[in-house]
Amino acid sequence: MLVISLREFRGRQGFYVNKIKRGEDVILKTRDNFSMKLVPLTKNDTVMTKEEFEAKLDQSFQQALEGKVIRFDSKKGLSKLLREYKK
Repeated sequence: MLVISLREFRGRQGFYVNKIKRGEDVILKTRDNFSMKLVPLTKNDTVMTKEEFEAKLDQSFQQALEGKVIRFDSKKGLSKLLREYKK
């Protein structure tokens, strides 16, 4: 794990980004003792704007109001739904 100053990071961003890409942890520290960890996004991460998120919620609510839902009443039903969803 590397712990560097924000100033050091700004001066050598490409160098540190390459280290992060290779899986090394990089911690940035500021003068006022605020720290942050830089990590790469994975294929399981979702990045969207607030507007995109709200639009997806609105779409889901509309589908529910229209009855376009899948119902299940047991763990077995949930397992079946998840298996089918992965296809």
